[in-house]
This record gives sequence, structure tokens and C-alpha cells, in this order.
Amino acid sequence: MTTTSEEILSLIINLEYMLKNNDSVKFDIKLKVLHIIKNTEKTTPNDIIDKLGMARSNLAIMCNKLTKEGLISKHKDLLNKKEIFYTITPSGLEMLEEAYNKAENNFIKQRNKTKLKKLASDLKKLI
Repeated sequence: MTTTSEEILSLIINLEYMLKNNDSVKFDIKLKVLHIIKNTEKTTPNDIIDKLGMARSNLAIMCNKLTKEGLISKHKDLLNKKEIFYTITPSGLEMLEEAYNKAENNFIKQRNKTKLKKLASDLKKLI
């Protein structure tokens, strides 16, 4: 037969384990680029460079990768053939929406974790 103290200690251990497991969304550079392209009509490389402060060569590598993955499309300006711009594809939008949803769920979990931490603290005071 377990005592109340043992049950409380078990709760504390389980709560602390749950709080340690962190599965948060990391908005890496790929998602940041997709976000900028989604929110800027006819996104030029300079738009992204200005907002993220990344080197032009790194941006070129990233955009080529995103294009190959089918997440963005590269276009040439009709008036100035030297100018290029990017648009997000439906696959890119889907990936970004999934990241937004996961981040929102993690935000809600984090708020719940704060409540659980308070509960664990209160339980520790009981034993």
C-alpha cells in the first residue's frame, strides 16, 4: 500500500519528466525564408537578405534547395530579365502552416507546463 507522500512524490517525478521533454518547433532558416516569401509579394533576394541578414551566397544555396524541394518557385521579372523573385508553392504553404500549427500547439503546451510547474512546486511543499 502506497502512502500519500509516495503518491505525491510519484506525481512530482512524472511532472518533472513531462516538463523536461521539450519538443518545440525550431524556426530554422528554411522556415524563416518561406515565411518572408509568403508575406512579401514578388520576394526578391534583397528582401530576404535585408530581413535575415544572411550572405547572398548562402541565400542562393537555400533558395536553390527550396526550389528543388518544390517549396518555392523562382521567376524572372518581365520588365527586367536580370531581376528575379520568389513565390511560395502550395507545398511550401502546407509546410509553413504545419510549422505554424505545431508552434501554436507548443505555445499552448508551454502555458500548460507553467501550470504544471506550479502544481509540482505546490506538491513539493506538501512532503
